[in-house]
Amino acid sequence: MKVLIADDEPEIIDLIVELLPSGSLPRIVHDGFEALTICQKERFDIIISDYNMPHMNGYQFVKKLREGSSRNRDTPVMMISGYLAAAQKKSEHLSDITFFDKPLDFDRFEAFIDKFQAEHDPVETHLELMVSQSRIKKCLVIDDDPEILILICDIMKEHDFIAQSCESASDALALGIKMLEDFDLIISDLKMPQMDGFELTAKLHKFGVYTPIIGVTGLDDEGEELFKQDDKRTRSKPDFILKKPFRYQDIEELKDKLGFGSPELKKPA
Repeated sequence: MKVLIADDEPEIIDLIVELLPSGSLPRIVHDGFEALTICQKERFDIIISDYNMPHMNGYQFVKKLREGSSRNRDTPVMMISGYLAAAQKKSEHLSDITFFDKPLDFDRFEAFIDKFQAEHDPVETHLELMVSQSRIKKCLVIDDDPEILILICDIMKEHDFIAQSCESASDALALGIKMLEDFDLIISDLKMPQMDGFELTAKLHKFGVYTPIIGVTGLDDEGEELFKQDDKRTRSKPDFILKKPFRYQDIEELKDKLGFGSPELKKPA
């Protein structure tokens, strides 16, 4: 069963995932806009959405979903809210929504999901899921900050990539040319100890690895001073440079440029 979970609270997301039946395939997004974007690309058996989220709340998301033409236009929605009466009244004209109060009633949730699963055929057969998964792209993420590394990997997973991580450029090179060529995308921090992202790019090109490379940096000059540093080290610029912190639409725009694009939507400011 494919389940879209839209919630901006990590603790609630973890709880919902734990309560789902074994074998479920959850896709996680953090606001209504991201949910709407995913719904244009994938079909889901059920959507579980928080009511209060940034950028686009649960009501706005479901309203646009029902008014649109995506394959999820009629997908059943479970809406979770701490202000149940107000949420129900606001959404009463929208079809096929089941409301759950906060804090979540575990027994009711599990009973609802079990009943739903028993009464509905999955939107994709096992074979279709295998074909779908075979189209997922792979990326390598390199950053010496473990927290940033996890964050970028999580973001790329939300953008339909299988993400592998390394904490240094040396660790990345140690994977070997054959494995490096197998990635569809490489994302590297530019400022790292021992070997920076520009040096890594130069070495990859020297070894004949021309996988698209995105350099990420918090430096104000996008790493220009580091790139021009006169220390006898060979450096090359990556294909793209992304400033930290980057936004959801930044990744979408890069995916379009690299041919991994999705239907266009403009995210609210």
